[in-house]
Amino acid sequence: MQSFIIVLDKSIDRKKIIEELLEKGIQTNLGAQAIHCLSYYKQKYNYSHADFSNASQLFNNGLVLPLYGKLVEEEVIHISKSLKKAPDEIIL
Repeated sequence: MQSFIIVLDKSIDRKKIIEELLEKGIQTNLGAQAIHCLSYYKQKYNYSHADFSNASQLFNNGLVLPLYGKLVEEEVIHISKSLKKAPDEIIL
């Protein structure tokens, strides 16, 4: 299994993008996991988002796009065009 992750600008509402893409039949997922952002580790080790800023950015702004063996060119084009037409005007 592969993942194709994009990182959205901080000004973009990721939840809104996910909803908009889902309406167009495109399933996405949150990007990277950052252990220091999970409540257990934050409480146990007193971590903050600033402790690992790069990981925090990927955790908060990452978005996994569809990627699988039978993905055809037309689907890639549909995904790309849908991102470009998303509410926050993402440009790939």
